[in-house]
Amino acid sequence: GVHARATKDLTFGAAVTGIGSDLTLSQSTRNASRPIPLPTTYRVGAAYGYGRFVGAADFVYLDEDPHGHFGVEYFAHELFQLRTGYMAGYDTKNFTAGASFVQRNITVDYAFVPYTNDLGTTHMINFTITL
Repeated sequence: GVHARATKDLTFGAAVTGIGSDLTLSQSTRNASRPIPLPTTYRVGAAYGYGRFVGAADFVYLDEDPHGHFGVEYFAHELFQLRTGYMAGYDTKNFTAGASFVQRNITVDYAFVPYTNDLGTTHMINFTITL
């Protein structure tokens, strides 16, 4: 992938993932599975900061289907951020929300992703320690 800062407030990025050989599963007592192709994903996006807000858009081409990801993050305090987003083009997900809590070199990120079609919701927590 590549990442470029056009101005102090505007950045662009692009990435291609899932490039490589097929995946095969095996056990010592069984034959290997048939080759399983990994999906190649193409992604291009931009982010723009304005005061305490950052808006971002990401366009993804996955499994021959286009998707759009759009979001806004609000820096409520240097220790706390709120974010919300929308994922377009999916069968079972759309709205997302989250927050970040920062204390010195530790960041805790939380994300809430509800799914449609009775699939429930996902709560994700990520801990980052910066050395």
